[in-house]
Amino acid sequence: MKRLLPVLALLAACQQGPRVEELDGPHVSARESADPALAIDAETGDLLLSWVEGDSAGYRLMFARSRDDAASWTRPVAITTSLDEVEPHAEASPRMVSARGVIGIFWPKQQRVPGRRFPASQLRFARSTDGGATWSTPITMNDDTASTAPAGHTFHGATVLGDSAFVVAWLDSRRVVDGAHGAGAAHHEGSSYVFSVASPDLGATWEPANRKLWGDACPCCRISLAALGGDVLAAWRGHFAGDVRDIVTAPLRAAANPQRVHADNWVFPGCPHSGPALATANGQAHLAWFTGAPGRMGIYYARVGGAPIRVLGGAQLPAGHPALALFDDVAMVAVNLNQAGERVLSIARVANDDVDVIEVPNTEGADHPQLLRTAADRALLAWKQNGRVRLARVLVQ
Repeated sequence: MKRLLPVLALLAACQQGPRVEELDGPHVSARESADPALAIDAETGDLLLSWVEGDSAGYRLMFARSRDDAASWTRPVAITTSLDEVEPHAEASPRMVSARGVIGIFWPKQQRVPGRRFPASQLRFARSTDGGATWSTPITMNDDTASTAPAGHTFHGATVLGDSAFVVAWLDSRRVVDGAHGAGAAHHEGSSYVFSVASPDLGATWEPANRKLWGDACPCCRISLAALGGDVLAAWRGHFAGDVRDIVTAPLRAAANPQRVHADNWVFPGCPHSGPALATANGQAHLAWFTGAPGRMGIYYARVGGAPIRVLGGAQLPAGHPALALFDDVAMVAVNLNQAGERVLSIARVANDDVDVIEVPNTEGADHPQLLRTAADRALLAWKQNGRVRLARVLVQ
């Protein structure tokens, strides 16, 4: 059963479904801010926020923390200093992880290549061992930097395995741009490969070589990672024969064959820039994703292995970008769409087959929401809107 709750119900303490309270973010300059990333400090429980900030002269990656549940934030610190190190790219925005007092962050550094339709990129990493006050010099994760045919290494996901390993995976076009399989130079919208690398000591050292895992990945739909059962589960949009683009999952370290989450059979002759959201709890994986398949168009939620539930649908929708957080038997899904196809934030509370949806007021033009569970009954929501990062607290109820 689905109920679309009126906007004004957000103000009612007794409403069914989630409530949203807008928050002030860190003090930022008058320049553009974009691409928020969220994490929780595993040692202190503090909330961690990064974002890309800058203007036409260049951008920096910034960081702040909150010790009071996002009521206030520390003075922002620059993670990167070079103005060509990072730039906004919502589907390939930075990803942040934290364990045992170490904070790590991954992002792509773009590299324009003359004559190529799409830029190449290097996947970069920096870490802080002092709570974010200072950051290491960025290093490159992909191991093909000496190649004469620069490739893309982006649309990445990251997670912590156990309490001491950072793991990152990304979509990689190195086997495409060097002519393997007859694909030619990177003017394609065909398929990419999934590559990965891990650090056993929270980013101090890394495996000596990247692991090439799977092909047939939709080339610009972000991969998501989450720890599950002593391994890391990966979720991404597969590229099947006939330009079918459906969501698949596979255990990263075991490198088993990818399994299709559901046969949406979405035929799309291009890349929709919409990867899945993935979360795990109590040994179970949960997903949220967009499909544009006729008759099924919308945002779906499912436990892996279970039947999908449509949490938001419409007759004609642009590609949505879902985020997911889990609360015992409740899943929260945030997306930058409503059922009319307008670019506003909607939040769905899913409990069994019961779905309650609200629209967040004053979010016209919202882009790529991020959602992080911060307590038993709440989450932090971050998104870009009109050139600024905005924040809100979501109360699950």
